[in-house]
This record gives sequence, C-alpha cells and structure tokens, in this order.
Amino acid sequence: MLLKLLQRQTYTCLSHRYGPCLCLGGLVLMIVSALQFGEVSTAAQPPDSHRE
Repeated sequence: MLLKLLQRQTYTCLSHRYGPCLCLGGLVLMIVSALQFGEVSTAAQPPDSHRE
C-alpha cells in the first residue's frame, strides 16, 4: 500500500512541467552534500603521520 502511494506521488511529480528538473536538482544536491560530508569526516580524523 505504501509502495503504491509512493509510486503514485512519483508519477504525479514527474508528470508536471518542472518535475524532472526538480528530481535532477535534488539528486545533484544529495551528491554534493555527500561529497562535502565525506570531506568533513576525513578532515576530522587525526593524521597517521605519528606512526612509525
């Protein structure tokens, strides 16, 4: 039931004029956010140069 509702909402969004553009923009935003989060998480780790 929930899956059908989600499919219906997705079809309704994509059938509108700017629906595909909004989906593409959301996808780009998620990718950029993931990349920035990855940079922040790696910068927060201490460097491994102290090991010998």
